[in-house]
Parts: sequence; structure tokens; C-alpha cells
Amino acid sequence: MKKEKLYKVLDSNGKSCHGGSYKWSLPSSGEPGAWSEPIKDLILCKGGYHLCRRQDLICWLGATIYEAEYRGKRINDDDKIVVEQVRLIR
Repeated sequence: MKKEKLYKVLDSNGKSCHGGSYKWSLPSSGEPGAWSEPIKDLILCKGGYHLCRRQDLICWLGATIYEAEYRGKRINDDDKIVVEQVRLIR
């Protein structure tokens, strides 16, 4: 089974641009960024790390788009997902 590609849209400084003020660990020199701290209480639009699927990107465009991977629990919504832990790949 092919792994689903997921994305995180950020501003030009690597910060969240659609709510929140999280400063992401960005990929560098071909290496992924660091894993985020786990968030166990997942609540859409309130708690957890929000990512989008390819079909969701049009809803969340911004200055930069990173490919991301997650681990732990996941909640799906119509135009986004929320996960426990994430890192930016490229």
C-alpha cells in the first residue's frame, strides 16, 4: 500500500499561518525537521497538529508547503486532518 502524502502550509518564516503560533522545525540539508512534542487530546481546530491531504491544499494555501509525516492517532475532517505528532520531511 502506498503511503499517503500529507502537507503543512506555513508562512515564509516557518510559522503557522492559519491559526496558532507554533514555530515548526524545518527540514534542512535534505534531513527532516525534528518530531513535534506529542499532543494527546486531539480536537479539530483546537488541539493537535493540523495537516492537509493533496485535495485539501486549495483550502490552505500559503507562502510555503512542506511534505509531512505523522505518528500516533489521527482524526479526519472534510478539508484537514489533526494528528498527535508530526515532522516536516521536505
